[in-house]
Amino acid sequence: MSRRTIIGKCRICGSVGPLTYEHIPPESAFNDQSVLEPNRDLIIGRDTIEYLDNRKGRTNQRGVGGYTLCGDCNSKTGSWYVPAFTDFSHALYPMCAGLEVYKSGWITLKIKPLNILKQIMTMFCSVNSERYAEVHPEMIRFILNQENRALPDKFRISIALYNLEHSVVLRSTGIASSMDMNNGRLSVFSEISFPPLILMLDVGQYPVDERLTNITWFKNYNYNEVRSINLILKSLPISTPVGNFLTETELRALYTDS
Repeated sequence: MSRRTIIGKCRICGSVGPLTYEHIPPESAFNDQSVLEPNRDLIIGRDTIEYLDNRKGRTNQRGVGGYTLCGDCNSKTGSWYVPAFTDFSHALYPMCAGLEVYKSGWITLKIKPLNILKQIMTMFCSVNSERYAEVHPEMIRFILNQENRALPDKFRISIALYNLEHSVVLRSTGIASSMDMNNGRLSVFSEISFPPLILMLDVGQYPVDERLTNITWFKNYNYNEVRSINLILKSLPISTPVGNFLTETELRALYTDS
């Protein structure tokens, strides 16, 4: 039985027409199995302990993703950027399995930095609304022009390792905000967490979590340029579809004490 055609606006170019299924992250980057997608609308208003005791959601047989891109944008970004991001993910996977939670690890990799950064920005377009591309046309120019390196300074891309031992869910968040009550700083961010990587897009002056490694400087290289890069990455846990980087044990202790 053929799948029904989904009509909508492409999250990148803005054209209206049939949409294709965009895997977030790419299917070749370990996103080729069925996954449990939690209903975040229900979780936000629920007790955290109740959620930890009774996780529910919808099983997506195709892997994490959605009908977000037109065929042209899906095909172009897939051929231009996905191979480099896939190689990057495969190289980092052993670290997310072997590094202790909250510890940092050093790795040297030969990668295509700009290609990887452009794929990450493509993914963030897909997890955000149709309106996001309209508000940030400079991001779209950065994605659709392979040679464009003019990503504005207001965009900061940071990464960490998804700790396999202490993580129990996947996390994908469109633009959200968080206030640090200690200093009044407001962070505006979007997140994609899927092993081996935690990806964070910060928009504005204050990053939501300084423990993640800033890789925005990947934009300084040319398209398809291969460089040997040194990275220090911290291993962080994901226990709820929304919230902080805490283990399930830490969350239970926090809410029990409160």
